[in-house]
Amino acid sequence: TFMNVEGSLAYSYLKSSLGAVDPEKGTRSTLRYASSYSAGKLYTRLVVTFDHGFQLPIHHASIWLRTSVGNSFNDLVNPFSRFAFAAFGNNYIDYQANRRYRTPFSFPGLSYNADRFIIARSFGKTMLEFVLPPIRFREFGAMNLYSNWIQATLFSSALFTADKASQNNRFVNAGSQMDMKIVIFSLLESTFSIGYANAWDLNDNNKRYKEWMVSLKLLR
Repeated sequence: TFMNVEGSLAYSYLKSSLGAVDPEKGTRSTLRYASSYSAGKLYTRLVVTFDHGFQLPIHHASIWLRTSVGNSFNDLVNPFSRFAFAAFGNNYIDYQANRRYRTPFSFPGLSYNADRFIIARSFGKTMLEFVLPPIRFREFGAMNLYSNWIQATLFSSALFTADKASQNNRFVNAGSQMDMKIVIFSLLESTFSIGYANAWDLNDNNKRYKEWMVSLKLLR
């Protein structure tokens, strides 16, 4: 028998100027609660996120500070009571958000097949992101295949985790992602994304990991 209950509260006040691709300033915050019941035990987790962005004097350029903290209220180690972190999070062919490195549990640079796993009972994560102005094309492509714009972002984050033995682990990463809006047959919009990041394990002599990401997001 397995039961799962989830709930969330969200607040956002985001603003952008004419011609922007993403929100350029504002605040977004979420509170997520999840409880799982299995084999007579209750596993409860809580995650809080807070993002705040500043618009720069350069048109459509902004800086964002994205933070998240989480805690599991159970000592047992299983998938219901722990948080896992890895990778950009994009699929090769995708339908979800293309900039998923912004989500709490992504950690670009440490790919899913790396020899290091980040599993935590509690965590704190902060990311500094620089969003460059998009380049808009007057004419780039043909009638049935063309691009509207291309935009790059730079980011770096620090992750602090604790496990059951209260051992603290520290990780940092730095990377970049480039997104290009593509229109196929004048109707099918898609976004082609490519990214690269490095990650360092500060508890293991700054051991470095690296990851490439390529993804095509198709709008349904």
